[in-house]
Amino acid sequence: MSIRIQAVAEPFESADPEATREAVEALVLAEAMGLLRDQAVERLDLAAVRRVARAANEVGIGTLPTAALSRRLTSRELHGILRTLREALEHSPAPSREWAALLPLFGLEDLARLVGVSTASLRRYASEARPTPDHVAVRLHFLARVVAELKGPTTTWASDGGSSGGARPLAGRPRPRS
Repeated sequence: MSIRIQAVAEPFESADPEATREAVEALVLAEAMGLLRDQAVERLDLAAVRRVARAANEVGIGTLPTAALSRRLTSRELHGILRTLREALEHSPAPSREWAALLPLFGLEDLARLVGVSTASLRRYASEARPTPDHVAVRLHFLARVVAELKGPTTTWASDGGSSGGARPLAGRPRPRS
């Protein structure tokens, strides 16, 4: 998926800037979590936010925001619902989607090392042959959140998943020892 917002439509044209920020952060996090798969987002509008909410709902995240976004909302209600959606995404691992999103970015060995499992176990978890243990799902979700932060709403990523900056170069960077 690629987020390249080229247009902003109502309700975000006239919305509180904080509501717009919540929407963009939810979009970026949903992308990093693999929830939107290969869907492109070029327009920030209610339809794009509803897609995020529905995709999250499919994996058991954010049922309240999904339901609330189906009705007409005031600007204040919209801001609150978007904050609830973003927070639900931040606090809810979705390993079945996150493995698929992060494997192409980090590669098998690096991702296994980053989440603290063997490559054989990673393959089983990613293929859903075995359920991802909770402690591994939390680590994986943390990586998805880091990727979302590094991508941010202004970073341009190459079609091969790489960029001139971002998550991949940092993953293999040597750490200073104190």
